[in-house]
Amino acid sequence: MGGKLRHVLIFLLIILKEPNMPEAACRSKCGPHRCKCIRMGLTSIPQDLPTTIRYLMLNENLITSLSQSELMRYRNLRELHMLYNQIIDIQVASFSNIPNLDIIFLDHNSITGIHPGIFSNLQSLKYLILSFNQITYIQAGTFACLPNLKSLSLGNNKITNITPGTFSNLPKLTKLYLGSNQMTKIQRGTFSKLPKLSELQLQKNKITDIQFGTFSNLPKLTKLCLGSNQITDIQYHIHHHVCRPKKPKKQPFP
Repeated sequence: MGGKLRHVLIFLLIILKEPNMPEAACRSKCGPHRCKCIRMGLTSIPQDLPTTIRYLMLNENLITSLSQSELMRYRNLRELHMLYNQIIDIQVASFSNIPNLDIIFLDHNSITGIHPGIFSNLQSLKYLILSFNQITYIQAGTFACLPNLKSLSLGNNKITNITPGTFSNLPKLTKLYLGSNQMTKIQRGTFSKLPKLSELQLQKNKITDIQFGTFSNLPKLTKLCLGSNQITDIQYHIHHHVCRPKKPKKQPFP
């Protein structure tokens, strides 16, 4: 009897010592600079990965929110991939302790709104992908202090209106994707202070009105996509930039 009890106790100790299975599985997928943890059932960002990692891929998990406390130990990150999770909430300053972050993929989640402070202190950020979410609003100042941002993807959301100045102070932005939203008009000043913007996608919205001079302060603009809207008149100053139908080309950051 005593021998059986001893075996049972040993078995229970082994079970209790087993680490959290999803996090342990994620840790096993890591090298010193790279972790790739796809479809592992993670509900939060693991806290026992190497602090030296530069590339973290957590696609297709069950993560619902992001906070500063979860990310602060990974100060060396350059790329963060979190596609196809269930993220609803991103807390203010979530990325503020990752100053060298270059790329953030947050597409195909359930984010409903973004506001100032979320992307603070990201002086190196070049690509921010927020497409295929449920975003309905963007507060002015949300993208302030992103001096090196080159590409911003907000397509396939539910954005109805953009306050003029929302995209101000993005001196290196070259591509802005706003297609497949629910905007009805574009106000003058919406795209001011974007000296390097060369491509602007606004197709598949509900736009009926574009105020005169809306695109006049975009000296580098060469591609303006306005198809599948409800615009009845395209003036000459807009017409010579409009996208021409052509064979679809795969884009690196839709």
